[in-house]
Amino acid sequence: MRDNTIVRKLFACESMGSATIICTDKIGTLTLNEMMVTEVCLGKEILSEHGVSKMSTTVFHFLREALTINFAALISNFVASMCSGKVPLTAVQILWVNLKMDILAALALATEQPTNKLTKKPYVSRSGPLITIVMWRNLVAHVLFQVTILLTLQFKGSSIIGVDEKVKDTLIIFNTFVLCQVFNEFNARKLVKKNIFEGIHKNKLFLAMIGITVLLQVVVVEFLNKFAGTERLNWGQWRASIGIAALSWPIDWLVKCILVCGNEIPAE
Repeated sequence: MRDNTIVRKLFACESMGSATIICTDKIGTLTLNEMMVTEVCLGKEILSEHGVSKMSTTVFHFLREALTINFAALISNFVASMCSGKVPLTAVQILWVNLKMDILAALALATEQPTNKLTKKPYVSRSGPLITIVMWRNLVAHVLFQVTILLTLQFKGSSIIGVDEKVKDTLIIFNTFVLCQVFNEFNARKLVKKNIFEGIHKNKLFLAMIGITVLLQVVVVEFLNKFAGTERLNWGQWRASIGIAALSWPIDWLVKCILVCGNEIPAE
């Protein structure tokens, strides 16, 4: 070790091969016996000597949100195009939803701080499934809910909400779909627990990203309607979109009452 000044500022000193005087002076007691590291904390992941890890749930949170958006949009457009020749979501609208997901939702969900319970959970094997049984339960439920909403609005939206075909086709479906993802981001915070608001006040970035998402959606609907190919909505139509999207909260609570085995999700 050539830079003795740097070494003297360290809390510990490692000697490769033969020990040096500088290391002996630094740590006081010097041993040349082999030592084994059993766990290493790297970012939000705890690695062990056996090739397994304790991962933070933020990866699973974002993965569930991303899969829900894409599965719901794909299935809805496929079924609607086969039945009526029209799709509920245009290419520009899907692009906006995915852009929002890749940036804002990623920042909102991936910045959730892990709790101390993470160190007490069993290790997760690197060869284990990326989508666990718990994730499949939540994913299937919310995809079915959103597909049902989109197809219902596509075929019966005019009579249910009381809007003309142009507004229904261009905006009501798109606005409801985006708001579903906003409410679903709260659900994605907790994959197992029913209380999706637990500790939400500690994550200021999550609340900020939700606010920015809602603000951008209002701007797109009310001011960039020509670019997005939409029509402006009145207050009644906004309330209808919010009310329909908010149904994802009670549905998520009911789905989490269904017990499943094989819960490999780390502590939340």
